[in-house]
Amino acid sequence: AKRGVEPTGIEIELEPAENDPNGWRLKDMVPLELEWGTTNCYLYKKYSYPYCDVHDICMATPLPEAEDQTVVPAFYMSPTTVVYLDDLVEREVEVSKTAPLCEESRKKAVSIYEQKVTAAKTKAGERNSEAVAEALAYVRAENEAFAQDGNLNYKLEEASDTAKLLEALISANGFPASEAKVAEFMGAQWLNACGQVDAETTGKIPETQLPGVWGKVKTGFAQYIEGRLTELKEFGVAKPEDAVAKPEEVQEYV
Repeated sequence: AKRGVEPTGIEIELEPAENDPNGWRLKDMVPLELEWGTTNCYLYKKYSYPYCDVHDICMATPLPEAEDQTVVPAFYMSPTTVVYLDDLVEREVEVSKTAPLCEESRKKAVSIYEQKVTAAKTKAGERNSEAVAEALAYVRAENEAFAQDGNLNYKLEEASDTAKLLEALISANGFPASEAKVAEFMGAQWLNACGQVDAETTGKIPETQLPGVWGKVKTGFAQYIEGRLTELKEFGVAKPEDAVAKPEEVQEYV
């Protein structure tokens, strides 16, 4: 072809448009009544990379300055922010990039979380009375007067004996009690379990109730991990009501 000359007999080939199959997602299906019968109208939404809605599971790459550069599953919040799947307190953090969760990564994460669930359930099933007795002995070695009347103030004030008790229980369960996120999550579980026992909201519970309280804390953690496993297993699995229509079934209408 020459400038200013009609391109007669010249075929112009256009580059194919980018249209990743993951970029389209069925959002709704509505039956439409027509003169000749009923047809289904399908509403699709086109996504840009990494093809995620908020709270979808993606793969997140940490910021360059992070010491650990492992790419791990996370809940997508924006192209540069996520909530890591293993973050017990679910804080939104900035990352360098996000990517779709591929099937290979999903299966690997499922395998890891299955092991975590098994370990958490094993810990939850262990005898609580022995762990509580050891934790109480640890605290009373420094303060003999701790809960001597048989009633425990379960509020978690900083550097309090109760906080030391919970820290000892967390450590005995195999967690890093000094890690802020672990302490915050387990602390919330502790207060919730104690509150269930303290029906009159006195702020105290009988020492004899501690094994049951600690059992509820461990069970709460196991259920949390199991919930994450369920989300990983179900992510990307089509449900009957979400079945994507075949191209020939999609009706073009105004």
